[in-house]
Amino acid sequence: MSASAGSPGGVARVGARLAAAEARLIGAELRRAMRWAAAATALAVAAAALAGAAGACLVAAIVLGLATAMPAWLAALIVGIALLLAGAFAALLAREAAKDAAGALRETGDRAREEAEWMGTLISSNGR
Repeated sequence: MSASAGSPGGVARVGARLAAAEARLIGAELRRAMRWAAAATALAVAAAALAGAAGACLVAAIVLGLATAMPAWLAALIVGIALLLAGAFAALLAREAAKDAAGALRETGDRAREEAEWMGTLISSNGR
């Protein structure tokens, strides 16, 4: 004779299936978040490489242009300081983006813990 759906064994089986489904859902959410993080990283690397090459050409052009009006060392110093300031700004933006990504992963982990606690409570309360 099979156990009814309301019996402790039936509830445990339903709970186990529900827990497995939740685990698959959380796994899928984590994989999606990691794919976005990987895509963002790849795009950032490509952008940095292209910007580096273009930036080198532009820096040389700016220094050479300024060197027509002032000593070359002063032109290079001015351009270098401007580049340092731009780099610091980009680093601040990158830090904020990393915080956002970490927050999204933290939220998924918190949700996973809440679901696990809920499932544990459900199974223990119906298993009596």
